[in-house]
Amino acid sequence: MQGERVSIEALWRVLDLLESIKVRYWVAGGWGIDILCGQQHRPHRDVDIDFDAVFTDAVLERLQPAGYEIVADRRPCRMELHHPLLGSLDLHPLEIQWDGSARQAKPEGGWYEFSKSSFTAVAFDGRRIPCLSAAAQELFHSGCELREADEIDLRNLRAAAAERYMPVLTPREIIRHYYPEDTPLRRMLLKHSRQVRDKALELLKNPACANLAVDVELAADGAMLHDIGILRCHAPGILCTGDAPYITHGLIGARMLRDYAASHDMELEAYARICERHTGSGLTAEEVRRESLPLPERDWLPETDTEKLICLADKFFSKSGDMREKTLERIRRSMQKFGEDSVERFDELCRRFGVIR
Repeated sequence: MQGERVSIEALWRVLDLLESIKVRYWVAGGWGIDILCGQQHRPHRDVDIDFDAVFTDAVLERLQPAGYEIVADRRPCRMELHHPLLGSLDLHPLEIQWDGSARQAKPEGGWYEFSKSSFTAVAFDGRRIPCLSAAAQELFHSGCELREADEIDLRNLRAAAAERYMPVLTPREIIRHYYPEDTPLRRMLLKHSRQVRDKALELLKNPACANLAVDVELAADGAMLHDIGILRCHAPGILCTGDAPYITHGLIGARMLRDYAASHDMELEAYARICERHTGSGLTAEEVRRESLPLPERDWLPETDTEKLICLADKFFSKSGDMREKTLERIRRSMQKFGEDSVERFDELCRRFGVIR
């Protein structure tokens, strides 16, 4: 009966609605297992969605006008919604931590804890779908009485080929690889990176960003890694005691991520591009040549919306002084020393993300 099951078409509709507001989400439950397995094995009464709790109001404001009605509100633990044609949703708000781990409120009090490795994404029916990992699904189903449908799901999951699962990026592990000691430099880097990440996610709440092609997970993790190269630069004022000119930190960081990817069998090219394209409002080959900058003579401009978002968010914070958020006026003044073209590129980034009209 229509509305009593969640078809694959209804699943696509739900995910389209969530992606339109740039919320981080992961498919869980039975649909999540079928996505991991690469095919639908059984009908599903509902679709379970874990999502970033910061976006709770935005999620409801998007789903309710689309025809979903709240039938059980058990916040902060979960919400059940129903659509007469698309079926039911079981929404679980998660508190996302800086290192990619998360926690979900328990009905009886306390928290369910999720490590970064609990979250993955796989290709399913031609689409990349964020979902809970196989290990997280196994853990979630342990210690409770299983329904027949759960038993079937787990058998299918265990039979699925392990190579279907994508390696998980953990910014904290990469940072600790290059910054193994708890030093003032590492603490400063983490503080700045969190500020940039949180500003990027804040900017995405602007309605002007609704139709931009931003990968939210890439943006959040990329913000944590964008300055990883400062370790090898000479900038004593911000605790950097390396040898390289500071302006090269983006390229150095990109090289570090590519080296890490090669040695850990990972794909980090999108993160490397964020590193090398966030300096100023980007740099052109002409600017590199005119200023005799110690960089390869080519354009180093952010190109994708995700690269542009991190480039913009980074401008609101310095790694020196009180590290408080800067005003637009202060940012524009600091950009003046790079020339009017640099200021205009900054203004264009602001217009694109709705910071100024």
